[in-house]
Amino acid sequence: MEAEDQAVALPVFLRDPIGALKRRWKWILRAAVVGVVATGIYVATIPITYLAQTTVLVSSQQIPERFVTSTVTEDALDRINALVGELLSRGRLLSIIEKHDPYPEFGDDVNAAVAMMKSNVALTPDDGMERGRRAMSGSMIFNITYRHSDPQIAADVTNDLASLFVAASSRLRGQQARITTEFMRTELARSERELREAEREISDFKAQHRGELPGELNANLAKLDRLASERENLFSQIRSAEARISTILQTADATSVTSPYARLQALQAKLAAETAVNTDEHPNVLATRRQIAALEAEIRSGDTDDDGISDPVRRIAVASERQVVAEMKRRIEKIESEIADLDERVARTPQRQEELTGMEASALVIRENYTSSLRKVQAAELAESLEVAQQGERVQVIDRALPPTEPELRRVKYLLAGLAASLMFGLGVAAMLELIDPVIVSRAQVEQEFGLPVLGGVPEIG
Repeated sequence: MEAEDQAVALPVFLRDPIGALKRRWKWILRAAVVGVVATGIYVATIPITYLAQTTVLVSSQQIPERFVTSTVTEDALDRINALVGELLSRGRLLSIIEKHDPYPEFGDDVNAAVAMMKSNVALTPDDGMERGRRAMSGSMIFNITYRHSDPQIAADVTNDLASLFVAASSRLRGQQARITTEFMRTELARSERELREAEREISDFKAQHRGELPGELNANLAKLDRLASERENLFSQIRSAEARISTILQTADATSVTSPYARLQALQAKLAAETAVNTDEHPNVLATRRQIAALEAEIRSGDTDDDGISDPVRRIAVASERQVVAEMKRRIEKIESEIADLDERVARTPQRQEELTGMEASALVIRENYTSSLRKVQAAELAESLEVAQQGERVQVIDRALPPTEPELRRVKYLLAGLAASLMFGLGVAAMLELIDPVIVSRAQVEQEFGLPVLGGVPEIG
């Protein structure tokens, strides 16, 4: 009873597949015939295409990286994607289309021809060489395929695609190397300009603040000591000269007790005393006046100076000493001015040292950047030479494409696949009819369907 209950839960055509085939064989046949006819029409109309294939090898740099570092992007996937983009660009495909005219049916519709060619071109890694690729130190193998109804055109277009792939690789790597070199040269020129500007600023700063720079501090201090000693020496010489002048004045005239002016004062005092007690006609008064007149005449004649020195030699000596003293005083004033100026320069030296240190530190950083840029330019130029000599990563054709002798897929394969699909379609139609119009095939199904017990059964009549 449990087995019958489980059978009721299954669809009828699964519980009685042979019976289902017997009941629905006409529908299965009709559906299969429709599928076979459709398959025949499809197989008769599909074009026969030929797949041509060429193999290219992407090898790593020939010279070890420790000697020459390449400036080309090292990501293999990025490089291959760039090459594929270059290979499938509109301009490249148009050149091949103009050369081989693989799609004459499109006429002047170049956009359709380009789209068709893109859909028929493929570049894939060689799966059969994958393990070998890993052992080839960065080398990679790719297959370039192209399908077309004409085997000769398929082979010719495939070989042209491989040639374009090789040329694009060389051109892109050379272009990238040149771009890198130009960029590094631009950076070097910028660093050189910055370095020249920094050095010019330092030179102008030193010229503008000459005498206040840290390197001149010791010389300024030594000059201050020398000027101070010279000033003290001049003061000492002035004191000596003034002492000599005083000595000369004290011994101004050895032939007279006093100077002419002193004698004149004495005579004028004597005249006043005489006139106080005597008349103007008194002989003593007249004699005194004559002496005063003679002394005044002597003074006017220049035989004596303001100091009362009548001796010309001593008078010249006093004037010479006074001239020397005046010159030494002027020199002292000049020295004091120089000392004041040097004191100001020495006081400003710490500030100039701080400013100059900052400028030199900035210039040092710029100089290091310039040196680094110079090394990078030299490395980039060497790497560019490497690419020009084709000693970097290279792409080369291993196997050229030959015209295929057999089509990519034979029509018999499509036909067999269509027959199998037609049979499955017929069976599917039969299953659908069984679900739509089920048939009672068991006692449990009768009881479930009508809700009445089955009292007996008749065996199947053969």
